Amino acid sequence: MTRRIYDDQDYENARSILEAIKAGDGKKAVELVRDFQIPVAPHLAMAIKKVMGAQHLIDRGYNLSEAEAKYGKDWLTE
Repeated sequence: MTRRIYDDQDYENARSILEAIKAGDGKKAVELVRDFQIPVAPHLAMAIKKVMGAQHLIDRGYNLSEAEAKYGKDWLTE
């Protein structure tokens, strides 16, 4: 897997997410992860798929690129 180079905007996005978590606003933190298109870790994406279903991930528009790279292009429909 190619390593990603992070820039100042990435760090600012991370700060915004951490601030929401510290404030106890988990819903806002999840929305920011989606809005910033931060890739969901493959193991978390798989856990969400198993618990909530693939459609949950699809409907919310999360960045699943790392899960796709690990599990294959069709992992959501298998």
